[in-house]
Amino acid sequence: MLSTPPVATATELTEKRMFMLFPTPMFMGKLPDMSVCDRVEKKVRELQKSGKGRAAPKGASPAWMSPDDLYDLPEMKELVDVIMAETGKVLDAFAVKRDSHYITSMWANITHPNHRQDIHVHPNCFLSGLVYIKTPINCGPTLFASPRKFTKNFEPRYTAKNELNSDFIIIPAEKGRMLIWPSHVPHAMEQGTADETEDRITVPFNNHDPWTHRTLHGEFELELTDLEARAASARGVRRARDQSSDRIDPDVRSSAAAG
Repeated sequence: MLSTPPVATATELTEKRMFMLFPTPMFMGKLPDMSVCDRVEKKVRELQKSGKGRAAPKGASPAWMSPDDLYDLPEMKELVDVIMAETGKVLDAFAVKRDSHYITSMWANITHPNHRQDIHVHPNCFLSGLVYIKTPINCGPTLFASPRKFTKNFEPRYTAKNELNSDFIIIPAEKGRMLIWPSHVPHAMEQGTADETEDRITVPFNNHDPWTHRTLHGEFELELTDLEARAASARGVRRARDQSSDRIDPDVRSSAAAG
């Protein structure tokens, strides 16, 4: 379809090529020392028991969020060092001009393994990231939505979903996995089907605030308004999220390519 024919025809272009317009990158990797996860878990559980942070209201799905300054704790230095090194490389990939960069906020979430969080973005920062610290089998994965999804005025039917037409990508939760993405990309925590006796623990973070001021994640996290959510639902967003055929799993895609 996109290749130049060996012999020119009257109805087909020559010198054809395809390139990506405004691509959205996702950076992903594993911690070099998996035992860091165990040490981070120990510290955040200590914080939870000490009464710091905030918990979900009584009757809601069990969830707790720590203060967002974990980067200042000595026990978090191992993880902070990896985050700083990797976000620096990502900023280099973007060719960001800077004298330095820093973590603007970093917090821990301890939730029910099947807890679900609505789609949202992280404002007032350039990069956002996530480290999976504890991931029970079949706990909720992370869903990423194309920022263009909510501006489309037409959606055709497709014979198959691929990287060019998918608006949602699911990334499974895996202990020690780190994700880094541009902060404007909408994302959500999907509901899992895990054994309910274990917690799901993550450490999200934001990096390199271009206006060089810090923000409190808990105060400024931006979520879709009710009006936007209704509009998204009208376009079939929720239906698409519930259909696995509309999702591209990076692990599955990589395995298929390797096979």
